[in-house]
Amino acid sequence: MLLLSGHSVAQETPCPTTSFPQTIPQAREARIEELARLKRLEGYCLTRADYYAYQGALLVSLGRGAQAIESLERALLLAPDMPGVQFDYAQALAQGGERKSAGALLQSLLERDDLHPDFRGFLQKQQTQLLRPHWTFDFKATSLLGYESNLNSAPSARCYTFTPSSGDVVLELD
Repeated sequence: MLLLSGHSVAQETPCPTTSFPQTIPQAREARIEELARLKRLEGYCLTRADYYAYQGALLVSLGRGAQAIESLERALLLAPDMPGVQFDYAQALAQGGERKSAGALLQSLLERDDLHPDFRGFLQKQQTQLLRPHWTFDFKATSLLGYESNLNSAPSARCYTFTPSSGDVVLELD
């Protein structure tokens, strides 16, 4: 339809020609505004690793590690040799609960020869924090309220049956 009306199909892409910022705004509101701005550019910056890296870093800084993982993976697919993005990806993995994967990624970063000594020291501190054992608890409770009749399982007045996930436990009553 555009071709018939004489309009050109090609459009100028509004994706900035300069790199996206390397620093994250301090104010939370500014970071949220930046995410909204990036969302508007999304269709135009599909091949820009710096776009996805910046978006992922913003999400990590807001504590949205699970959302940041996709952006950072895209950035690393487009430009796999970016240590800053790899570090942000490790942070996102840790925020998403994948602490062992984050620790392994930090270890592979530490094995690089081209890291600045200050960044290497920072990474070592981060790795020790990630690998420090953390206690986690997982509880599951299930209850059933109702009654039984002779029509379904014919309960006995001489025993009581518990049904945990490992199988039935029958207790004899006096």
